[in-house]
Amino acid sequence: MKKQKKFLINRTLNELLLKVISGVNYASKIAFETGKSIPVVYRQLDSLVGFGILDKKRSGKKVVYEINWMNLSDIISSTLSFDIEKIREITKAEEKETELIKEINHLVTGIPPEFFNDEKKINNLVKEFLEKPSVLILLEKFFTDIEKTGEEMIEYNKIAFNKSIDLFFDSFGMLTDEERKDFVDEKINSDKDDIKNFLKYCRLRYLQKKLKDPRNKLVRNLVEK
Repeated sequence: MKKQKKFLINRTLNELLLKVISGVNYASKIAFETGKSIPVVYRQLDSLVGFGILDKKRSGKKVVYEINWMNLSDIISSTLSFDIEKIREITKAEEKETELIKEINHLVTGIPPEFFNDEKKINNLVKEFLEKPSVLILLEKFFTDIEKTGEEMIEYNKIAFNKSIDLFFDSFGMLTDEERKDFVDEKINSDKDDIKNFLKYCRLRYLQKKLKDPRNKLVRNLVEK
């Protein structure tokens, strides 16, 4: 696993991986869109296959590449974990119990403890979540949008894989309670408590970042009387 995490630091391979996730799944098209030669793209794709992140198969005359979600979920879930005791310390250190802190504390007490202590559980939920057809469609669109945004905002062209995945899950963290419920009912079509708690977990991570963000503190200082 350590090798996989180290490998993901390589921005060149990240670029190809994000292409495959966004639906560009064969070498000649990837080469055209990235400006690389086809032999170079094949070598880089084979590196991803060697790490178990991609699988390849023949489709007619073409060799196409697919994400191995089982292996990739190991890497993704490692980016989603955080220290629950640290967030408790941060909320206790705040001088005022704002609405943000109230919601954080509510989520901390409402999400089952195993979500914070059982890495295997989170890993399995990430895999299950990403295998949902509706989520895969959103994932492909998200990475396609990142690529388009990169045409005007150069920093999005340089974004690392784990950071882009983090942004993807932050999007679910931005949903309100009602929006999360509608998403689970209509898009996920599931009544499983685990999925609902997983989305709450995403919400908690998003709020944790918001709480630590110095811009949030600045806004509070600006509006306080």
